[in-house]
Amino acid sequence: MIKPFRWLSVGVVCGILIGCATTVQPTATPEPTTVPTAINNPQEAWQQWPTVLTDSFRDNRHKWMVGPLQSGDLTGEFAIGPDLYQMEMDLNEISIFPSLMPEYRVDREKGFYVSVEAKSMVKLNSSYGLVFLSQRKNNAKIVIDINEYYFEITGNYYRLLYYEQNNWNEIIASTNLPKKSEHGFDRLGVLVQGETVTLLFNDTYLTDIEVDDLFKSGLFGLVCGAYQPKVSQICEFDNLEVRMPE
Repeated sequence: MIKPFRWLSVGVVCGILIGCATTVQPTATPEPTTVPTAINNPQEAWQQWPTVLTDSFRDNRHKWMVGPLQSGDLTGEFAIGPDLYQMEMDLNEISIFPSLMPEYRVDREKGFYVSVEAKSMVKLNSSYGLVFLSQRKNNAKIVIDINEYYFEITGNYYRLLYYEQNNWNEIIASTNLPKKSEHGFDRLGVLVQGETVTLLFNDTYLTDIEVDDLFKSGLFGLVCGAYQPKVSQICEFDNLEVRMPE
């Protein structure tokens, strides 16, 4: 497995305990695999699950990270409204940055579906998407241990990564996406049932995979960054939704 980047947040003081920057270690770009031929979602039961949480980002009732950002070689501003969550940053180095919803946990044994509309201003070397089952241990304001999964969109490809014991590991290699929306926003979806993770793009099934020792529970959040230094990046998110079975 490749190790595409490491977190700077181990031993780094963060403005809020749930968000810290990442720097990327240069690695060979994996050869993209093809889009799955079967595009119908084989697990449609989630569509009948009740919606337990929504966020149209008209206000910050869910306590996302907002305000100015300064972390290493990364500066920026995160803002709520009107009707979207915007993560704007100037990157001196190749970096990504997560913002987690601090007061809502998801559980793989119960099952959950998280989706959000997202877009990136940087097109080819973007890194943005959904982080889920995030577990973070901290000492005062210092994050000392991070474990989580990341459904990443970069350019016209997607992949699934997990972070454990200070290393990123690839679960699903870089794979071609279906055609993106002409309106700029694409809906990213993650469905977790037991140890099965299913990825969706604009409500279209991408793939599913059994993940051994999948973390039992954790937070979820949004990620923005770029695989390109000396660049300004803006990611926007809207209409977040969480569903769970009754």
